[in-house]
Amino acid sequence: MNILKRLRLSAITYNRGHLDIMVKFTLMAWLLFGSLHANSNPATLRLYTNISPPYQEIQNNQLAGSSVEILACLMETLDWPYAVQTAPWKRVYSRVRAGEADGFFTSLPFPQANDFAALSSPAALEKWYWFYTSPELVKDKVGIVRGATVDLWLQAAYPTIKVQRVNTLDQLVKLLIKGRVNSILMDKQTFENVQKQTLGKEINSQFEKYSPLGFYFSKAYLANHPDFLDAFNQALPRCVSSLPTLSNTERVLMERIATEKISEWVNNPQVIRAVEQSNQRTSSLTDANLADLNSGLQKIPTRLQAKVDSMINSELSDYLEEIAANSAGLYLEIIVFDARGVNVGQSQPTSDYWQGDEAKYSQTYLQGNGAMFIDDINYDASTRNFLVQVSLTISSAANDNPIGGVTIGIDIEKALMTYYSPNE
Repeated sequence: MNILKRLRLSAITYNRGHLDIMVKFTLMAWLLFGSLHANSNPATLRLYTNISPPYQEIQNNQLAGSSVEILACLMETLDWPYAVQTAPWKRVYSRVRAGEADGFFTSLPFPQANDFAALSSPAALEKWYWFYTSPELVKDKVGIVRGATVDLWLQAAYPTIKVQRVNTLDQLVKLLIKGRVNSILMDKQTFENVQKQTLGKEINSQFEKYSPLGFYFSKAYLANHPDFLDAFNQALPRCVSSLPTLSNTERVLMERIATEKISEWVNNPQVIRAVEQSNQRTSSLTDANLADLNSGLQKIPTRLQAKVDSMINSELSDYLEEIAANSAGLYLEIIVFDARGVNVGQSQPTSDYWQGDEAKYSQTYLQGNGAMFIDDINYDASTRNFLVQVSLTISSAANDNPIGGVTIGIDIEKALMTYYSPNE
């Protein structure tokens, strides 16, 4: 083990009462890292964090928690030297902005940080719910764990709400049960882990938002290490076991939206006619042709360009674009495909034009009339939306034989806020 690896293991500090209590050798390691910064390759990554259980917490006088473990795994995978200190969030941001540190974790998307830092892909995903004991949700006095990500977000989203802060989750739930606050806001899974304290008392809930948590890195550090963030994001799946999946309630909600809303327009004669016409055009395509369609618009051979142009510029695409635009943000993308899995139309350009090698095709069209496939939560880093793809078989109006399928990317946050009923 080289000296940087040895030092990175000792370079973890934590904060108690706004005083930095240094683990043995930490200060020496930090100073030595600074002196090696110009000469080492790669330069030591200097990170700050705040105590926010269960992601960052103190255990046996050491910094621990799920995010700390993920970070250690990532840095080991990348063989990248790093050091961690703790401080209050405001001090953390100012130090990264001033170039005195290279990043911070674990954080929700933080607009004020976008000028000087870039956010990684999610390392965790929280589902934030309001929990309350009264028949209706009241937000005039809210309980929050001090310094948690929910606390930071609440200050920006609800600046006038009266907030009572406590240090632990157990204390937070006790506040609610004793009626000292009207409601509490926290991750649903976390609440379920401490819900035993409610002792059978009826607790109501209402969805607020999904919150991705990731690692912020300063743009100055990334400019000096342009490949770091991509490598970091690519290593995340190895160190993050999984993001939360759809709950039974959420899955039932997706089924209801498919049955009550999507079926209203997907069986439109215009859709059926376009799919049947596409089946006539694509029936003669070879497997090699289909592979070309799967390679993306820029790589499609000239001999297939006419087919692609007719698909992209079809009236169906205009219709699907209108459906998405009139959904109030519920539909983020819509793709209709034919019996070969070839796109017939889409609400917006897609990365490939053949769905035949994906579950959205094999679990719908190949399963016959009435088939439905609901995929799991997917995070779109470019838009910072969480979407769930719901796919259905499209059948002939004449004989109910399957002729193709449709995939709709549904904004899961929009769906829960608009169509979810408390305690459903």
